[in-house]
Amino acid sequence: MNLCDYTRTGLLAAFQAVEREAELLGTRVRAGELIGLVPRAAFPEDGARVLRLIEFNPSRILESRLP
Repeated sequence: MNLCDYTRTGLLAAFQAVEREAELLGTRVRAGELIGLVPRAAFPEDGARVLRLIEFNPSRILESRLP
């Protein structure tokens, strides 16, 4: 999914909503994936672990790419 306004719906809230829906369907979320870059303010504390991101690299934080 694409999140357009992380101040309205954060990454963690979206991830947890998907986890709840998966549980209702009798399955579970095994991992999350970040495509592209994410603003530091949008990334939750300990985000790579709580979002179970596969192959996360801190260079995916937008501000790490700015001069």
